[in-house]
Amino acid sequence: MVLRSSLLWIVLTTCVTTAQAAEDFFNELEEVYLVVFEHIVHNDEQTDRVISVAMCIEDDDKPIPIPDQIWKRLKSMLVARQVDLSQFVPVDQIKWMEADSKFVDRLSGKDAWVYTIDRILWRGTDRLYVSESVFHGNLAAGGSTLVLAKENGRWRIVGKTEDWVSKADGEPSRAARRAIARGRE
Repeated sequence: MVLRSSLLWIVLTTCVTTAQAAEDFFNELEEVYLVVFEHIVHNDEQTDRVISVAMCIEDDDKPIPIPDQIWKRLKSMLVARQVDLSQFVPVDQIKWMEADSKFVDRLSGKDAWVYTIDRILWRGTDRLYVSESVFHGNLAAGGSTLVLAKENGRWRIVGKTEDWVSKADGEPSRAARRAIARGRE
């Protein structure tokens, strides 16, 4: 009986610790998404278009929405920082116009730019690299890598490199080909 109780205690403490570690990891990941999304929304100052943030774009034309919980936290962060959210629209309000080969807002008809986080590479516990992309149409897209560092317990963007831009001649740049290849790894 003592052995059984001891084993049960070991299993319960291990599972609780593992569950707590998983929850901590997801909270950390959510914080990274919030920092990057806030950066995207805050830095897009074009008034002739709407912007949307998606988890990814499936099959080149179907944006996948971010979870409601993350959007609610992001919205409250942006409002607290007095960021104008009037040009932000939910990704399910964006549609792909096949004839024009671009995204537009279903309600206003304005051009839409969809931002995604493509990949996160962790470098230890206090530095990471986030690949982000922006899509508008077949010849209107690009990607960059944000460098984040943990400062005073919070993630901050400390650098950015441009990785790729779609080219008008239809042939992706060398940087775009590298980014596409990295995304398939």
